[in-house]
Amino acid sequence: QSVATPEALVEAVANGGMIALGADITLAETMQIPAGNEVELDLNGHALTVVNASNTYAINNYGTLTLKDSSNGNGSVTARGIYNGYGYGGTNVPTAKITVESGVYNAVGANGGAAVYNYGIREVKGGKFTAVGSYALNSEAGAKMIVYGGEAVNSGIYVSGAELIIEG
Repeated sequence: QSVATPEALVEAVANGGMIALGADITLAETMQIPAGNEVELDLNGHALTVVNASNTYAINNYGTLTLKDSSNGNGSVTARGIYNGYGYGGTNVPTAKITVESGVYNAVGANGGAAVYNYGIREVKGGKFTAVGSYALNSEAGAKMIVYGGEAVNSGIYVSGAELIIEG
């Protein structure tokens, strides 16, 4: 389904399934993908941002999330970053899985954000990841990251007590 407003995007993500951005969307707060939900989010050449980009993550995934840009590869997410399985001071979700196929992911927070901050399972098949003041791709203790392709710009990849497999 195609969505063009923040409210429609949040509702679609809560229900799971295939979602394509139909316009640039700015979120007021971090969008949650519940455990058990499977979401395929196609940026479709559009920008997904948050109101306070240097302090707010765009997405926190607890389920299964695939991110791609089927349009021209320039669809983007600009925020402090994207969380995968972060428990906000509680229990992290190591089964949360994020797969990035294409698109541009910009972490603009100079106080520790990452384009994708991983506490679960992450597969990077493509895309461009940039970060200001942190690492483009970050994986914490107990997480797993498999890199098949893509481009990490600025600080690159950081792994702390996590499994890292690079195949591309």
